[in-house]
Amino acid sequence: MYPVDLPPVDGTELLSAPRLYLTSLNATSCKNKWFQSQTTKVAITTANIRQLQLFEGDHPPHVLLALHPPEDPTQVVGLYLRDQWWRLDDVLRTSNKSRRGFLSAQSITERVIVFLLSQVVERSSSPGEASFSLHPPTESCKVLWTDSQAVGFYTVKRKG
Repeated sequence: MYPVDLPPVDGTELLSAPRLYLTSLNATSCKNKWFQSQTTKVAITTANIRQLQLFEGDHPPHVLLALHPPEDPTQVVGLYLRDQWWRLDDVLRTSNKSRRGFLSAQSITERVIVFLLSQVVERSSSPGEASFSLHPPTESCKVLWTDSQAVGFYTVKRKG
């Protein structure tokens, strides 16, 4: 099972977990915790974790924890969701064969997928510059599912 296939959780619960995790990571000496992506093995330390703001105009900001290799803080190799580290590819997958085509992003996990597609997967070639702006939490959006993977999205901006 992948994060999007797990039972829905309250957005506050899903997004408050990163702060608790960082607090516990700072409080303990964890020199032997590692994350293995498809290509890289990275130590799980506060120096290798970046906080990514999930929504535009969100106060207090909801953050997602991204694990990166020490030599490249812009590369995301793992994401902390549902009390564990996941590979980026796994967060963008589903085991639900009925997820096909454009489907409305209704759960917080589906909103995380839209964020990942717009801010992490589709990065600008210029450092520090995003291809897409952050989406407000209330913005209508859909995820394109093909072959059990989230491959695209679109949003509808309200006039005003």
